[in-house]
Amino acid sequence: MTQETDTLVVPQGGTLIRPDVLRPNLKEMPSSVVSRTYAYWLGLLPECPRNQIDCAGFSFQKMNEEIKPNPRKPGSKLRNPVPGGLHKHVNVGQIIALRLILPRLMLRFTGEVDSRMTTDDPDSPRPLRVGKLLKIPTPRQVAEAKARSGYVPHYEPEPEDEPAMNYMFFKLCEDQDRPRRGLTAPEPISVTGVWWPEPINQMEELLG
Repeated sequence: MTQETDTLVVPQGGTLIRPDVLRPNLKEMPSSVVSRTYAYWLGLLPECPRNQIDCAGFSFQKMNEEIKPNPRKPGSKLRNPVPGGLHKHVNVGQIIALRLILPRLMLRFTGEVDSRMTTDDPDSPRPLRVGKLLKIPTPRQVAEAKARSGYVPHYEPEPEDEPAMNYMFFKLCEDQDRPRRGLTAPEPISVTGVWWPEPINQMEELLG
């Protein structure tokens, strides 16, 4: 014997778990179980002495290329220089990693300038200061290095050192469905901080 339940035909005497109950309802699941991803525009300011900085799984780049069809030449492409890059699927784990790693990134300027590298501002082109990226080790890294080889890595601050975040930007895209870059680099992380649209519970505890 069978019976109809709306459009479903099922045997009598049993129990039907309907498809709509089995379908994942991501909106009602807690953030501890399901985490959304968001699109971000991130990169380096024109004044940064590096063309790229890798941090927390992100590639912060000074310039990139936006490739579009060339309307004047069918089949060919236009390559337009644009600041930074788009990361369309940033998750909360990457934000936590950024919180952990970024405070340990420094730029050390040498006092020299590189005449081959100029800012992208046509109204005020100028040579860029030469600098290198330094990573401050964690206590765990120091302990592991000491146990392994006896060498203890350390960081000795110098007057010309600056936090790398002074030259990095990380901006949530306003249109998440159609994320886009801006025409010029926005304010650095040292001004804006890093914004995540959802609560991150007990972040400091997660960092240990």
